Amino acid sequence: MNIEEIIQLELDGITKTICDYTSENFILSYTEKIIKMDYPKDKKNIGLLVSKLIEWYSTNILDIQNNNYIVNKNEHEKSYKLLKDLQELLID
Repeated sequence: MNIEEIIQLELDGITKTICDYTSENFILSYTEKIIKMDYPKDKKNIGLLVSKLIEWYSTNILDIQNNNYIVNKNEHEKSYKLLKDLQELLID
């Protein structure tokens, strides 16, 4: 996938997956803001928000994977991977 495809096709799902799991205000704010960004105009800020969401996932993914009450673990793993893919594409 390219940047535009991830942003247009996957970003809503990524942010909804995160919002369904967390009540952390900063993370909720980041997901709200990233949806409103305009690529390529806001490329730098999109990159910053993607980094913050990846950082959040890196500290939470093991808890998500080990929590027996979370039924959509595969959605979190997909979201985490897509964010890392997006970050890599934004760097190029």
